[in-house]
Amino acid sequence: MEKSDHYYIRKERMKNLIVPTISEARRELGPALAHALFQECPDPLKPFMGLTPLLKGAGDDLWISPSDTIIGKVCLKPPLTSKHIKALTHEGILMIGRDIEAKFRNEAELSKKKALAEQEEMLLFMAELEKRKAVIAVCKEMRERCEEEKENMRIEFEKKLQQELNHLEKVLRQKYEELMRLQKIHLEKEWREKLESAVSETVARLTKQFLQDLADQEKQLLKKFSIEM
Repeated sequence: MEKSDHYYIRKERMKNLIVPTISEARRELGPALAHALFQECPDPLKPFMGLTPLLKGAGDDLWISPSDTIIGKVCLKPPLTSKHIKALTHEGILMIGRDIEAKFRNEAELSKKKALAEQEEMLLFMAELEKRKAVIAVCKEMRERCEEEKENMRIEFEKKLQQELNHLEKVLRQKYEELMRLQKIHLEKEWREKLESAVSETVARLTKQFLQDLADQEKQLLKKFSIEM
């Protein structure tokens, strides 16, 4: 497998007992990874990286140019021995690598948890929106069904009412016709009875009058006959 440029640079520095400076680490690794390297570097190895001790300024009484405040800190290059280089090139770098890997894994885990939490929150939010949409749709459907059911009930009620009214009209007409028939029979019977009574009374009265007139006439005839004798 072809080796990268970083491999040959590291090999050259190990051969010549050269430790990379802070600026070189930042240039080679990038600001983020270099910062992680500086933060996780074990304390015994920090002097060889130029991280400690920090350079001290002259003091508060001296004037500092504003332009000097933007100049990066200069790190001194400490003297190196084979022991130092060995520590940096093997165990120390492995330790730094493990620390960096652990921090990377921790940050990745935190980032993953944060992403999962954000995704869960988004999913819950979307689920709530979908639930509200579903509730609104169900309510709308229920209202439409209720309106349709009410309309069907109204039509059925009007139909049944009309049937009942037609039936009632038929029954009342039949009862009225039956009543009129009974009244007609009663009136005819009553009229016949009255007619028969009136006829009987008239016949009796006329008969009595006739008999009375006949009797009177008979008396007058007898009286006249007696006078003539």
